[in-house]
Amino acid sequence: MSNVGDMGIIVKEIKKKFSDNIATSILALMGVATAQSKVGILLAKSALSIPDWLFYNKLNQFLQGLELSNGDRAKMRAFLASEGCATDNCIHIMNCINAAESSNKIELMCNAMRCALNGEIDLQLYFRVVHAVNMLMEDDMEFLAEHISLLDEPKENHLPSNNHTQALFTVGAMSIINTVWNGGEYAFTSFGKILDVSAVSFADVAKYPRRKDVIDFCLKDG
Repeated sequence: MSNVGDMGIIVKEIKKKFSDNIATSILALMGVATAQSKVGILLAKSALSIPDWLFYNKLNQFLQGLELSNGDRAKMRAFLASEGCATDNCIHIMNCINAAESSNKIELMCNAMRCALNGEIDLQLYFRVVHAVNMLMEDDMEFLAEHISLLDEPKENHLPSNNHTQALFTVGAMSIINTVWNGGEYAFTSFGKILDVSAVSFADVAKYPRRKDVIDFCLKDG
C-alpha cells in the first residue's frame, strides 16, 4: 500500500510540475514580465527532460526576440484576447513555437508578432503566417523573397512548376494559373506577399519602407 501511495504522490507532483510549466508559458506569452524571467530559470533546471528543454529554449528565444516593453506586453495581452479564448490562443502559439525546426523560423514568428503588435495583421492572419513558416523549407522562403516582386508584374508573374512553387502553393502563397501535363505554371498570391512582408523580409526596410500599406493593399486585393 505504501508503494501505491508513494506512486500517487509522484504522479501528483508530475502533474503539478506540468501544470505550473504550462501556466508559466501562457503567462510569458501574454507578456507578463515575471513569467518571462521564469522561463530562463526553467531552462537552468536539470530536472527538465530533453523535449522540455528544447521547447523552453525555443520559447525563450521567441520572448527574447520580441524584447517586449511594458506597452508591448499590454498590446500582446489585448492581441491574444482579440479573438476567441486568450489561453487557447497562447497554447496555439506554443504549439507553433514547439513545431519550429530552426532558430530562423522562430525569428520569422517574432517578425510576424511584431507586425501584429504594430496593428498590421490580426490574430487569424498571424496564425496563417506562422503555420506557413513551419510548413515551408528555408529555401522555399528564400525563393519567395527572391521572386515575390513578380506579383507586381502580372505579365511576368508566371513560374514553372518546381519544388518551391509546389511548396508555396500548399500554403496559399502561390496559385496554379495554367495546368498542363508537365505541371503547369504558378503565380504568387496576395498572401504570398503578406508572408514575405510580415515575416520573411520583415527586416528589409528598403524592400518594404511602408509595410502596413503593402499589407492593407494585399488584404483589399484578396
